[in-house]
Amino acid sequence: MPGEPATEQVLTLPVSLGERRGWVLLGARRLPAEGRQFTNMYAEFVDSRGGTERRLTGFRFRVDPSNDLARELAQYGLAVRGSHHDPYAAPSPQPTPFAARELVVAEASARDRG
Repeated sequence: MPGEPATEQVLTLPVSLGERRGWVLLGARRLPAEGRQFTNMYAEFVDSRGGTERRLTGFRFRVDPSNDLARELAQYGLAVRGSHHDPYAAPSPQPTPFAARELVVAEASARDRG
């Protein structure tokens, strides 16, 4: 993450949920220098009778370097035991907020297990 450029990306994904069909518009703006990422989603689903359902959501995430996360978890009695790249993140030749996720495995630290 150090030196990571700010990025902005929008994806459109087709969706099929039983008899409902539709799409999801997903956008993310990642500002690593500020430690923030904004993600917005608009979805539209149409059923077989033409009934339409629309959803709009937005999220704000903290973007933390791994060392900062480990220190914060330690304050709550957790220790990082490992990490790995998110297997569901799509590969991309360009920097993208959608593929920049790392999954962290944490457990109660030995001193807090009693």
